[in-house]
Amino acid sequence: MAVLSVDGGSGPPSELNADRPAKTDICSHHKKQSFRVRSYIQNLKKLVDVELARKQRPAPTRGDLQADLVGWWSSLAEYQQARVFQISEIGAALVTDSGKKPAARLLAKELRKLGWREKRSWEKSGRNKRYWIPPCEISKNPFKNN
Repeated sequence: MAVLSVDGGSGPPSELNADRPAKTDICSHHKKQSFRVRSYIQNLKKLVDVELARKQRPAPTRGDLQADLVGWWSSLAEYQQARVFQISEIGAALVTDSGKKPAARLLAKELRKLGWREKRSWEKSGRNKRYWIPPCEISKNPFKNN
């Protein structure tokens, strides 16, 4: 007949605990695991500190959008200027240092001020796409249906 020990095992306590390490000892597997958890927590704390520092910095201010547009336009080669653009292309070219694009409605407003014209394409392949025609293209071809 087996003797039930205090820890729930059967047999004498000395036989059960002979193969196990003492409860105060931590095996190498648990040491590695606790090290990983500690390093994970430290990395999370660093990420939180970086994020808090980023949120406390003042938001970058956007310069004059019209000046940005003129600067972008003048940086393009002549053959690049002789085509139509989508608002998403222009917005992508004017991304700020923080990675934000200007709002499409504000960009459209500034483009109209600079003489750009908006046109829709009703072709089957590009149905209802909106294109922006630069002022130089408008002046080159007065017979173009704009």
